Amino acid sequence: MLDLFDLAETMARRTDPVTSHLGAASIVESLGDVQTWVLGLLRQHPGTTSSELAQACGVGDIRKINRRLPELERLGKVRRGEMRKCNITGRMAQPWYPVELA
Repeated sequence: MLDLFDLAETMARRTDPVTSHLGAASIVESLGDVQTWVLGLLRQHPGTTSSELAQACGVGDIRKINRRLPELERLGKVRRGEMRKCNITGRMAQPWYPVELA
């Protein structure tokens, strides 16, 4: 998991308003649990785009998933697949895979 200080820094830019920094600080401690949850979802649905994963799991706000995937990638837990057409949005998107399935 990312160091909490480093993680808070990646969640809000230096140029963001103070409210963004306060929001980042408020969730940084629980983020590890959210990352674990998203990784578990991806293990159940490997090769899905973030939109497909959100729909498959009944998550209304895709940001709960798509913001965690790059963090998990930096941690070496997931990888991106080759671009393909997303079954939900119809746009080109990258599917995600847990590293152990790579």
